[in-house]
Amino acid sequence: MRNIYLLMMSIVTASCMAQTTIELDDPNSYPDAATPIFRTDVNNIRDSFVGVWQNISGSSELTIYIYKIDDIPVGIRGNSGEYFVDALFGYYVYKENGIVIINSLNQAQINNSSSNANHAPFYGITNDGETIEPLYFKDYGIQIQHTDGNYYTKRGVATFSITNPGNTLQANFELKNRSGAGTRIITNGQTIEPYDYTFSIPTSLVLNKISNTPPPL
Repeated sequence: MRNIYLLMMSIVTASCMAQTTIELDDPNSYPDAATPIFRTDVNNIRDSFVGVWQNISGSSELTIYIYKIDDIPVGIRGNSGEYFVDALFGYYVYKENGIVIINSLNQAQINNSSSNANHAPFYGITNDGETIEPLYFKDYGIQIQHTDGNYYTKRGVATFSITNPGNTLQANFELKNRSGAGTRIITNGQTIEPYDYTFSIPTSLVLNKISNTPPPL
């Protein structure tokens, strides 16, 4: 029995050692490691973002719902070590004159056990607890047909920055095309049209945090 116990302990110890864990706000975010790399939010720097944010300007209303998700796989870093990060994700609702133009809740079919943040209307990472950048964002108000015959959702990249970390939180929201957006190449070498289109939702807003608790998904 003692030998079995020692064997089990050695397996557990090896499993614990065979990974590299660093804090989400650690500036050394890309260590050269052959083991899986986990950037973990041990200091809860994501918490200020989690909740419901809203801007009402005249007849337009944009509401953004932000959640936390742990251990998103984001590729390979360092010496072939798989890379995971604790990130933020969510969905949004856009209204004009009280009429819902976009409700991306149905596209937000991921949760804290998901392994694919690409299923979310938006997702991103904060390194300092003040800014989510980049925030990869999908505009469901625009469907673009490429030369491969398929329709794709307009995509952009946003910056979400908390401007007054006091009792009433506000944030600047800036949405733009991805850097270098234009002609893209699909896997068979065929050129598809530029996706450098305008957006169907406001692209520069000040958002007020109206709740610290987003509704359950």
